[in-house]
Amino acid sequence: MNDDEKAIESSNGTRVAVVRRGATERIEVRDRASRLIFELDTTTHKATLCVPEGDLAVHAPNGNIDLVAGGSVSIQSKSLAVTAERAELRLKDVAFAGLRLAAKIGDLTIAGERIETRAERIFERAKSVFRTADDLAQLKAGRARTVVEGSYAVRSGHTSIESRQETKIDGSEILLG
Repeated sequence: MNDDEKAIESSNGTRVAVVRRGATERIEVRDRASRLIFELDTTTHKATLCVPEGDLAVHAPNGNIDLVAGGSVSIQSKSLAVTAERAELRLKDVAFAGLRLAAKIGDLTIAGERIETRAERIFERAKSVFRTADDLAQLKAGRARTVVEGSYAVRSGHTSIESRQETKIDGSEILLG
């Protein structure tokens, strides 16, 4: 210990020190191997917590944990698991980038003024599909095909089929009227 450092050391070698170098002053907690555990730069007010080996656990078994930042919060990890009985996210603007997203949800409700999907291919599978459009339902495609195993019904107040070339109706029996 020199004049620029004031320290308290425990019986196992863990120490707390006030370290001064020039105009900067830091409070440091180091383990018995002299590895930095906690550091507070009293000039910039930046605090750093480091666990050189082992795990870090934050517990509040009978209370809440609040993480509050005036700026951004960044999390970096090889994996991240979040478990909660109830979660609420209120985000003004969200960007998600990833290689794969898998979700298994009992009920899903999406409400939006405008929903846009862009993809190379879309594959949808469902036992039953029910869609309702109060105004217009439009499909614009280079080609379209509908394949139905059972019966196919079209009901309309007015029906118009228009072709630039031939129109073919093929069936064992064609009933009109």
